[in-house]
Amino acid sequence: MEPQHIGDALDYWKGALLGSLSRRSLLSDLRVDRMTDEVDIADQPVIPDGQWTPLERQLYAHLLQITTAQILEHSKPLVSREEYFAEIPKSGDVFLDPDVGVATGRCRECHVRIPDIWPVLKASPSRVVAIYQHVRGDVTARVDDVVSAIADASEKRLHWCCYESGTVAMLFLSLDHERPSLIAAHFQDCLNPRTERIRVCLHP
Repeated sequence: MEPQHIGDALDYWKGALLGSLSRRSLLSDLRVDRMTDEVDIADQPVIPDGQWTPLERQLYAHLLQITTAQILEHSKPLVSREEYFAEIPKSGDVFLDPDVGVATGRCRECHVRIPDIWPVLKASPSRVVAIYQHVRGDVTARVDDVVSAIADASEKRLHWCCYESGTVAMLFLSLDHERPSLIAAHFQDCLNPRTERIRVCLHP
């Protein structure tokens, strides 16, 4: 998430999902990673992490229904992927907010890479990692490609659910069987009778 994108309609959607889950205690000790270190479409340097204005930080936190203290800060740039993601706390849940989503092919800084995800997931067996995914084309097909690529990258069983919309999805990943199940049940209850927007994949 770059400062120039703060305040679009999807920030309200992200905040509604995260806030709803947090109020039901379905997310715990949530931290949000903005993933801000990239070059924008004009090939100009973007404001680095830590140099957002206080008002930008407050607006972002307000829209996502979190406190500014829940926004992660990094001393390492996003281009140093291993070091950057190693700075994420080992406990609590995490929301990764890239501009685009998870890359299954060519990767730029606006993506989360598959190798970025598993160290964050495995840091805590009960952790939920939520990831915003923007989609061009079929949302369900894209989500299937993403979660298949993540699952194939490790021998550990990946449990997940997602909330799919017309051009975006929110993925909730965990090594814990129960947590995506509870998240999916919550959204299915909220969306009844339009529960087809929620999909869940749990392994025995």
